[in-house]
Amino acid sequence: MNLSGKFRLTGVLCILAWVAVAATISLLIVQPAQKNQRVMQALVEDLRLYSEVGDTLTGLTAQLVGINLQSAGAEQNLLLNDVSTNLAQLNVQIEALQERGTDTEFAAQLFQINSDLRQIVEAQPPLSPPPGLSEAVTESTKRAHELYQRLLEQIDDTLPHAQPPYFTIFAIFSVTGLALLLTNAIVISRYLTHRLYLIAAEANTVEKGDLAPRAPPTGSDEIAQIGRSIGRLRMLSAQHKTTQIELQLARQSAERLASAKSDFLALMSHEVRTPLNAITGIFELIARSEIPDRQKQRAEKGKDAAAHLLRLLSKILDASRLDANGMVVVPEHTSVKELASFAEETLAAIHATTNKKLETKVTLNATRTNFATDPILAKQIVTNIIDNAFRFTETGAIKVRIDEAYDQNGIEITISDTGVGIAKEDIARIYEPYQQLDGIIRRRSGGSGLGMSISQNLAKLMGGDLSCVSTLGKGTTFTLRLPSLKVQGDKNA
Repeated sequence: MNLSGKFRLTGVLCILAWVAVAATISLLIVQPAQKNQRVMQALVEDLRLYSEVGDTLTGLTAQLVGINLQSAGAEQNLLLNDVSTNLAQLNVQIEALQERGTDTEFAAQLFQINSDLRQIVEAQPPLSPPPGLSEAVTESTKRAHELYQRLLEQIDDTLPHAQPPYFTIFAIFSVTGLALLLTNAIVISRYLTHRLYLIAAEANTVEKGDLAPRAPPTGSDEIAQIGRSIGRLRMLSAQHKTTQIELQLARQSAERLASAKSDFLALMSHEVRTPLNAITGIFELIARSEIPDRQKQRAEKGKDAAAHLLRLLSKILDASRLDANGMVVVPEHTSVKELASFAEETLAAIHATTNKKLETKVTLNATRTNFATDPILAKQIVTNIIDNAFRFTETGAIKVRIDEAYDQNGIEITISDTGVGIAKEDIARIYEPYQQLDGIIRRRSGGSGLGMSISQNLAKLMGGDLSCVSTLGKGTTFTLRLPSLKVQGDKNA
């Protein structure tokens, strides 16, 4: 049985006990009161009857006096008619007295008076009342008033016992109900308190980290269900703790592997860069020597391949340094015009290495002369974006525009092209390392898929951001926003 069922059973038992107490009170108090009430009703009926008898006899007394005074004539006939009416009423009252049997002697006396008066009224001519009849009527009237007063006294004595003591009954019922409720509350509270104490102790052990398995609680009520839920929580907490330990070990292993990878890439990039610089120099010397033009062209191609490999190694080294959080930002006061000039030189230099007929333009809209940033990292981002624009643009233009940003405390560099463009759903992928969207274009244009990933990470490292807006087949616009950083030792920065 669940907890609510137990509560309902306890409540039903309390109600049955309360009904039993109510029935006992009814037998001991209410029934005697009802008996006295019936007696009271009989007394009131007698009182009404004697009151009517008294009124009838009083009227007869006055009428007899009038008959004695009026020996004959119309007035005497009227009085006789009134006497006949009162006698009819008296006859009904006598029958009621006989039926109730409350005072048979008085009923017989009234019957005699009724008979004597009827003989007088019905005689032709009417007889004169005998001298003793008026005295008999007067005596009966007096007797009726005496009985009336006696009944009033009996009613006064019976009245307190005829009404049930409602306040006493209400008090007994209330005290009994409160006692039962208090008993029920004490029993239930002791039952609940003990079981809830055990549940609280279980929860406390889980909170303190004691995740050893325990025996499940018995029963099927709600408290038992809470106990089993705590047991499941204990089991899940133990599993979670084990998973955390495993994740911590896996994370440490991954960090060691990432560190080893970065160290390996940095070492290999450094070790390969030295002989690669030598190879580039040798190709340069061969190209300058007195050899046939065909051999010079081959030397130039070898030099370009070595330079391309050197740029690739530089990007790999930058990526490994970013992964290992080894890249450091060194803010300096940087001229905005110098940055614009660098963009022009980069456009011209990369344009010179291609055979594409493209329009290039740099527009400087910023009014401030300088701002604080890491110029080396900023120029690296600009170079990566411009190089990317040339590789994916065959016709049209590549333009660079420099504006103010961040409430005129920073700059915004916008680099747009009219190249192949990027689908909206693919824009997020260009920031992932080693990702290129089209295999054919990649093989044709080259690249490692690291340029945009490195550029975005560098922008975030300098407190800025790099965003892209593109339309497939129409071109791409990259926007680099860089804030003005605080230069070490410069209080006004």
